[in-house]
Amino acid sequence: MIKYFIVVDCSGSAVSDDTSMVGMINDVTRDLISEIDSYNGVDVRVICYANDAKVYWESSNGHGFLDLPETAFGERSNLGKAYELIEKLVKTEKTALKDCAIALISDGESTDDYKKALSSLDEKDESFRVAISFGNYHYTTERHGVKDDRVFTKGVEDRDDFIEKAVEILSK
Repeated sequence: MIKYFIVVDCSGSAVSDDTSMVGMINDVTRDLISEIDSYNGVDVRVICYANDAKVYWESSNGHGFLDLPETAFGERSNLGKAYELIEKLVKTEKTALKDCAIALISDGESTDDYKKALSSLDEKDESFRVAISFGNYHYTTERHGVKDDRVFTKGVEDRDDFIEKAVEILSK
């Protein structure tokens, strides 16, 4: 079974005092879930991170995705916590990293030392990772260890193209 982790940046900078960004993040997340969930034999999880990380939603629960509320956004960006959570889930469920895809939705570079956690999770670069950056600070994204051909930096006005390209890459 293929495991898809949609990792959503819920730090304060992700919304940058613009609550319309919450709607865009939810739209992108919902559309990705819809596309990925249409494949057979997949497990999709949404992981939210700021100071900490948690599984916000999973396809196996039988319920549709509920939008992230505005109150979910705040604090500092700690992407390392999300990678640590994914590592724990992968080890607990005995999933091979080659059977995992990680889509990061973020507005820019994380404020923590996430590279250490990423190296611990995937030291051999076996998982498939794509970065989707947006918002006022998207140009600062250092790609979170993602290969250049898997990084999409699009503005809000390009949302449909943005989702289409991300889904195309993730579905390969």
